[in-house]
Amino acid sequence: MKKIIRNQNLEFLPERAIHWLEKNALILSDVHIGKANFFRAEGIPISNQIVLTDIEKLNFLIDRYNPDDIYILGDLFHNHRNKEWDLFCEFRESVSEINFHLIIGNHDIFPMQYYLAANIIVYESQLEIKPFTFIHDEIPNPPNDCFQFSGHIHPGITINIGVRQNVTLPCYHIKVGKILLPAFGRFTGLVKIVPSKGDCVLAIAEGKVLRVF
Repeated sequence: MKKIIRNQNLEFLPERAIHWLEKNALILSDVHIGKANFFRAEGIPISNQIVLTDIEKLNFLIDRYNPDDIYILGDLFHNHRNKEWDLFCEFRESVSEINFHLIIGNHDIFPMQYYLAANIIVYESQLEIKPFTFIHDEIPNPPNDCFQFSGHIHPGITINIGVRQNVTLPCYHIKVGKILLPAFGRFTGLVKIVPSKGDCVLAIAEGKVLRVF
């Protein structure tokens, strides 16, 4: 689904990323590479296939759009370095011609040299590329000249699909002056949002992006 925001063309993708056409860039958030490994370390058997699926999804988007830049709005990784980080670094080397930008999130706790070694450009608080500002956790009341992209929340919208049947779907939540992106990582969970009048909610279901509010 495509929308024009601040005179810029944005394509909201079912893969939980936005394609910014004017900049030929992908925008995504909350990949949480390493989360499955973190749970395995706690004795919970989670397949390593999860991180491979997320990397494959990102590689699919790269093949499809051939972006010049990828902007990650925080929480690229989930915890301390482990084998899943090594898998990501191998993937990063295979697409070294693309600029990877990371706005640091609350889970991005690696020493800076790890990101630099992976050829990732790091921003400690936010990144402004007019007419947009990229940040990990949203600013409640951004200035009027700031249209904000953020993640962190892992938004989901609950919709009714039948008698006493509800489902919560990952979504994009577009509000005045800001967009909240869904978590790109599959193993992340959802936080139910309650949209307000004037908001736009784009849910992701069965490979499609649908406006539900």
